[in-house]
Amino acid sequence: MPSDAEARAAEISRLEARIAQDRHTLEDLVTRPEAESASALHDDPELRRIVERLAADTRLLEQIERLEVPPRESK
Repeated sequence: MPSDAEARAAEISRLEARIAQDRHTLEDLVTRPEAESASALHDDPELRRIVERLAADTRLLEQIERLEVPPRESK
């Protein structure tokens, strides 16, 4: 994971862009006419790759964003 603020910001931007693109692609996949069959979607290898990447990118983004949160002051 990136350590300095500039690298983290760049990584966050990259992940957000890829997540947005994957969400758009998923929307296109599930709304295309041949997607009416649930089994057609279930067996689609592209759909599986996108879902796996989307989940991994989302987890990584959350981890990086947590690094940017300043620690709470103890009372």
